[in-house]
Amino acid sequence: MGNSSSNIQGADQADGTSGIASLAHWLDSKYKTPFGLRIGFDGIIGLIPGIGDAFTASLSLYIIFKVAMAGYPRSILIRMLGNVALENVIGTIPIVGSIFDFFWKANSRNIKLLREFDSQGTAPTTRSPLFYILVIFFTLTALALLLGLSVYLAYWLIISLVQGLS
Repeated sequence: MGNSSSNIQGADQADGTSGIASLAHWLDSKYKTPFGLRIGFDGIIGLIPGIGDAFTASLSLYIIFKVAMAGYPRSILIRMLGNVALENVIGTIPIVGSIFDFFWKANSRNIKLLREFDSQGTAPTTRSPLFYILVIFFTLTALALLLGLSVYLAYWLIISLVQGLS
C-alpha cells in the first residue's frame, strides 16, 4: 500500500467514526512541557486514583476495538492489548504508575505498530462475527478487571492512610 496510513484510515472509518490516530495523539502527546516532554490526557487524567486509569483505559480499548473492526490480524491486536495492559497495570501503582503513564505512551506505540504493519503492504483480513463478539467480550472483561483492581487499590490506600493517621 503506497499510503502508510491507508489501513489506519480504514480503522478510523470502520463504523462511521474517525480519528483513532488523533485520539492516540490526544491521549499521549497533545501538549509539550517546558522540558520538551510531550504529555497527553492519559497521564493527566490517570492522576485521578482509580477512575482516571479506568477512563483512559476505556479510550485505549476503543482504539483497539476500532482496529479489530477494520480487520487487522490478531498478532497486531495482541501486541496492542499488551501495550495498554502494561500501561494500566503499572498505572495502578501509586506515584510510580503515574510517572510511567507519562513515558510509556501505549496509544502512540499502537499507532506506530499499525503504521509499520501498513507499510509492509499487507491488507487487513475479514473476520467472522464470532471474532468481533470475542474482542468485545475480552475488552469489556479487561476493563472490568482494571476498574476492580483500581478500586481495590484505592480502597487499600485509603484504609492504610487512615490507619496510619490513627
